Amino acid sequence: MLNVVTPDRRSGASATFYNMLDIGTSSGIILLGSVAGSIGYVNMYYYVIGVMVIFIAFFMFNHFVL
Repeated sequence: MLNVVTPDRRSGASATFYNMLDIGTSSGIILLGSVAGSIGYVNMYYYVIGVMVIFIAFFMFNHFVL
């Protein structure tokens, strides 16, 4: 990630990355906790697996095909 930005913008890129990582982790815990309470842990894990497969396919398509 830091190789993409210029040296004078690396601190901002690093801070943005780690802030978004923290926000995503904490919001995922809250969101998936309520989902698990509603549909159960097994179904929640199936849901997460499906979402991850979609994101991986999207990444592979954009990274290798386009």
